[in-house]
Amino acid sequence: MKIIEQVLRNFIDVPQNILEVTNHHIIEVDAFEPLNTSTNLVVGHVLTCVDHPNSDHLHLTTVDLGDRVEQIVCGAPNVAAGQYVVVAQVGSVLPGDFKIKATKVRGESSNGMICSLKELGIDDKHLPEDIRSGIFHFSSPKPVGSSGLEALYQDGFVMTLGLTPNRGDLLSHLGFALDVSAMTGLSVKEKIFKHQPSKLANPMEVSIETGGCGLYHAAYFSNIEIKPSPLWMQSALLASDIKPINNVVDISNYVLIEYGTPLHMFDAKKIASTKILVRDAKPNEIVKTLDEIDRTLEKDDVVITNGKQVIAIGGVMGSYDSMIDESTTEVVLEAAYFDPKRIQKTVKRLNLRSDSSLRFERGIDPKRVELGLNR
Repeated sequence: MKIIEQVLRNFIDVPQNILEVTNHHIIEVDAFEPLNTSTNLVVGHVLTCVDHPNSDHLHLTTVDLGDRVEQIVCGAPNVAAGQYVVVAQVGSVLPGDFKIKATKVRGESSNGMICSLKELGIDDKHLPEDIRSGIFHFSSPKPVGSSGLEALYQDGFVMTLGLTPNRGDLLSHLGFALDVSAMTGLSVKEKIFKHQPSKLANPMEVSIETGGCGLYHAAYFSNIEIKPSPLWMQSALLASDIKPINNVVDISNYVLIEYGTPLHMFDAKKIASTKILVRDAKPNEIVKTLDEIDRTLEKDDVVITNGKQVIAIGGVMGSYDSMIDESTTEVVLEAAYFDPKRIQKTVKRLNLRSDSSLRFERGIDPKRVELGLNR
């Protein structure tokens, strides 16, 4: 489990001796390191941007860094006046021990570097094309001269816990915060999420016909727009070794690392039914999972169905045929509790482990199922 300082601060004030508290009183820490090793980054405001007089592809910019204005030569095709950007100042060190020095580029002085996310060691493949092909620029103004890492949600530490099978309660930031509270006396910031459902009736009907599922909620959402998640969410997921996919899927994974509540998103139109039936699998029943592999099931497996076809292996992985994609406009959100022993058997037999099954195998707090749903 990766504990990310920025996410943890949403639940508890982080003590300066958090590493010592964790190692000595909670659980062994396998790694403790900065989320991003880049140094001396600031938010800059591009005041001017003109073609370099001695180049057909470079640009000559002046950038306000808060306490001064610097000239910086930039080769990115998307740099423009008016942008708020991340600048590595002279003396900065970027991932890979890349040091920024004052230099001359084709006869013009350059004092710093306007950065792309890739140069900062950040995965940018889920961001818009203009960002991927050049420098990163914020979509709205940021305080000039402020910390570039903070603006990118890349400040603070990431701590890897050496989890043991009996500590499933630490597979969330809330669970970890509760232990920190017990050891330090600091208060956990309890959050209650209230939402106002539509006056339209939820079209989904849920039936449970197996002892392998104790709770099952199905919330229905319409008028959904699929797009990339905001940078702060992508940053937290990447730090947790979870690949960002789109806003809908990423939201479920973010709640997973916050509360330890596994959620699953179905494309409502692909379900092609208003019925959710949770039952035992039929012997030799086959489902293609999200990894595009056909899985042969047994009666001890718990399955989610649309009344007929399997749309997920309960607590383990959804089906490929019901996955969220760019055309999704209606979503069914699953929040459930599954029997740990049943999930353990399925995971072992199929050799199929997911972030959700990791938590269900160890047993999640049933009280957090609805908390995760409301979040």
